[in-house]
Amino acid sequence: MMVRAAEYGNNRIIVGAHYAMDVLGGRTLAMYDLAHLLANKADYVGVERGGVRIDDFRQALAEARSDLAAALADACGQAVAVCANDDQSRFAKPDDSARFLDTTQTYGLPVVFTQTADTKADVGKLAPEAGYLLTAAYPYLSLDQANAILTATLGPGGGFLDNGSAFGVYSRLDLYRAACEAIAAAPK
Repeated sequence: MMVRAAEYGNNRIIVGAHYAMDVLGGRTLAMYDLAHLLANKADYVGVERGGVRIDDFRQALAEARSDLAAALADACGQAVAVCANDDQSRFAKPDDSARFLDTTQTYGLPVVFTQTADTKADVGKLAPEAGYLLTAAYPYLSLDQANAILTATLGPGGGFLDNGSAFGVYSRLDLYRAACEAIAAAPK
């Protein structure tokens, strides 16, 4: 899904609708907001929107995930994992996906904040809610484990949003590589 989202952002640049900084900013803001939703932060949950009020976003997501998995399995005729392993399309080429994501992590933009360019940020300290981005998909991870994975897989520092703040660290998150590490950490 991260690769498909990166393709969408990249296509917005190709058609001239956005600049690379727009895409990077949108990705950063989306991850920031989603992490705060998953952390059930007061400004994000418990507010009625369109007649719907969600007080526990993680719980609502878990229920929706179960419903979606059932719908996908029904459409496929088998378990989702079996159908996913049968994929022969371009979407089933992880090396190609990783290479593409590498090009969209910074779009080759120059370092702006030299003080964060060569530093390793601690996601758990700067943005402790970020780990929920992984625990929602990989519930066998603790929040501390998820934040450690995010820290270990951070992209390059010093980008135009990476000023050393909690928000800035979201611009460095590489959820694709973090997901690969989370899968590798799965209980056997």
